[in-house]
Amino acid sequence: MGATGVMEIVLAFERGEKPGERALFVLTGLVSVVPAFVLFARPDIGAVSPATVFGLFSIFYGTTGIVASFQGRRVRKDIGGAQPTHT
Repeated sequence: MGATGVMEIVLAFERGEKPGERALFVLTGLVSVVPAFVLFARPDIGAVSPATVFGLFSIFYGTTGIVASFQGRRVRKDIGGAQPTHT
């Protein structure tokens, strides 16, 4: 993660890009370097943050799946319990 960002920053100045493209390379390089630096400085944050994000995503995804299944069940009941036909 960090090595790629450093490489992008170095290449932004060596390749002779236009100023706008150079700024984009530097910005994407910094976006890659900053999280790597934070993980290096505070490894405890690096272990907890992805677990929290994935946990919240799983709760949200599971809840929406349960709601969608109840809605599908209600729709099937409203149309008379017709089963899907297989062709």
